[in-house]
Amino acid sequence: MNIKTLDARTFAIGAIMVGLAVGTVLGFANIATTQVTKAEEAPANASIGLGLIDRNVSQERINSAQNVAATAARSLAKSDVSTEYKKVSINPYIAERDEVRGVDLHKKAVLVFTDARGYSYWIDGDTNKVVQIGPASREKESDANPSDSYDFTERYTKDTLLPVAVEFAKSQGADATILEGKPQIGTKDGKAFFFRWEDSSSSSEQMRFVQIGLTVGGTLLSYSNTVGI
Repeated sequence: MNIKTLDARTFAIGAIMVGLAVGTVLGFANIATTQVTKAEEAPANASIGLGLIDRNVSQERINSAQNVAATAARSLAKSDVSTEYKKVSINPYIAERDEVRGVDLHKKAVLVFTDARGYSYWIDGDTNKVVQIGPASREKESDANPSDSYDFTERYTKDTLLPVAVEFAKSQGADATILEGKPQIGTKDGKAFFFRWEDSSSSSEQMRFVQIGLTVGGTLLSYSNTVGI
């Protein structure tokens, strides 16, 4: 199956534009639960978060993360595709609460890469795991627009998409044990399905999860993994 990575929405975290998982082309509701919803909102005092991450990343570290991003890009494109390092950014999924100041401190970093097709890849700064795949922010009108290629041809059902979602998550390094559980499943008019596995050992405030959105035509709308980072 030729999975394509697509999404239709970007959100801002402070001044940082990042991609996340829902297809607004169909008016999808965000079926993700607490953690993803929080990630769509600008964290309080985002500048504090930016100041807490190490922005002096070595070229060796960038090269290592770029190899991971390039591998993910090739697995989706089924061919070689160039990737480019863009920046170091905060990981909005992971935060420590400062009760004294009443703010969330974002100390974890992701290295952000884009490919020639217009997709963005977040690679965890410590573990080298793929945290998220989604659309890159379009800086100019001529930039590649992944949403032009949505495929809603009815090739798959919820049941036949589930093993595809599991296989893809495993290929990106997601925890196989968590993927053995029963996922939460959401849909919009049967045109796309979102599968979400939560780590029961994590707290409700910082719920760790793996989430994948797929259209019935086989297009990957989004991929997020916050387990083990």
